[in-house]
Amino acid sequence: MNKVNAKDLSAEELYNVFSEIVKMGKEYSLSIEICAEELPVEELGLKKAQCVDGDLINELKREKGFRNNIKYKKDKNKRKECGCVQSVDVGMFNTCRHFCIYCYANHGRNSIVKTYKNMM
Repeated sequence: MNKVNAKDLSAEELYNVFSEIVKMGKEYSLSIEICAEELPVEELGLKKAQCVDGDLINELKREKGFRNNIKYKKDKNKRKECGCVQSVDVGMFNTCRHFCIYCYANHGRNSIVKTYKNMM
């Protein structure tokens, strides 16, 4: 996060940022969801989200004809506020070419380029 000069925000500053995001979402008719935030953001109109959502997984399975629902356990390796359920990442590091500097799955632009050169 040092690369983007990130800093911790106070609760008031976070509320201000989230309020502006909610306004933008309404302007463009978007539902805004937020992950792993301990502030009660629902009062601003934000929804709590999970990247790996057990309820959604069960819903998608039902749509495909599976009858059994699984009670997924919270992923204990995530932050306390994170709502993700346990999962296994089947992706490959250093393959996404969006080059987001905050991404945990890439070690930098050069690593991604090297991965693709080796794949050719």
